[in-house]
Amino acid sequence: MPEPRFNTFIWTDIALENETGEGSIQNVGPGGVFVRSSTIGQTGDEVRLSFEGPNGDEVEVVGVIWWTKHDLGGRGPGLHGFGVRLMASSGNYRSLLEALSHPRWRSTRQRSAA
Repeated sequence: MPEPRFNTFIWTDIALENETGEGSIQNVGPGGVFVRSSTIGQTGDEVRLSFEGPNGDEVEVVGVIWWTKHDLGGRGPGLHGFGVRLMASSGNYRSLLEALSHPRWRSTRQRSAA
């Protein structure tokens, strides 16, 4: 059974080895996230994402850029992003997933992973 993924819009700070930037997390799941950003590393690069969780707590995850997308649907310049496979996540990230999966807290819709 595929793991659930949740569509989101969460501002995040992005830290690569030689570059930093900002973006928005467009969906999350137990194994990874998709980040829309013009700051994109290379497939295989380690990336650190820092963002605010549902309770205002700092959430930090570390992962590997699994794939990149330089043009999301041809809707104009700057619509780029990347998928991250998580290597380490905080308890706050698990709390975020729990909050998103609870109907009372969910403000976005759930979809199955493809």
